[in-house]
Amino acid sequence: MVDIMDSQFDKLTTRLDGFMDVMGSSNAHFEKISSIIERQVIAIEKRNEILNNQVEIMRRTPSFQYTEDNIWEMATQFVPSVPLGGTSSSRGSKRKAPMVDIMDSQFDKLTTRLDGFMDVMGSSNAHFEKISSIIERQVIAIEKRNEILNNQVEIMRRTPSFQYTEDNIWEMLSTMNIQEDTLMEQ
Repeated sequence: MVDIMDSQFDKLTTRLDGFMDVMGSSNAHFEKISSIIERQVIAIEKRNEILNNQVEIMRRTPSFQYTEDNIWEMATQFVPSVPLGGTSSSRGSKRKAPMVDIMDSQFDKLTTRLDGFMDVMGSSNAHFEKISSIIERQVIAIEKRNEILNNQVEIMRRTPSFQYTEDNIWEMLSTMNIQEDTLMEQ
């Protein structure tokens, strides 16, 4: 029984190790999920402890209640010295088998669910990689845009912003010897 439980826990820890490998860099995103799984493992360990206690109680409890009537019936019955075919010689093995089967089925369900969960986590990691590369490209594009905007701001700072009035324009035209008549023709 202990060997079966040890092998099942080894399988479980192997699955959990695989789960942690799949988690990889996205561990921060899945802290809540890992705490839930940890609580599930603790619950399974408690359930196994309860099952072990029940098996121990079943071992200690006699399978037959003796009464005075039963003793007289047993005394008159023939009991062969060799057990009949199909029965086990160890005490309580028939009672332990259903418990072991129950535990095996529970561990199989758990490992199946963990395998499915690891598959989902693996595919979600691929999606996270795509999303992170898209976000990285967006950040690069935003940085380039900010750089362009900064360059434009620098150019605008270096360029004097002078408001020309009509008088200023006429003055400039007269210094360039451009007549008013010529302006009207154009």
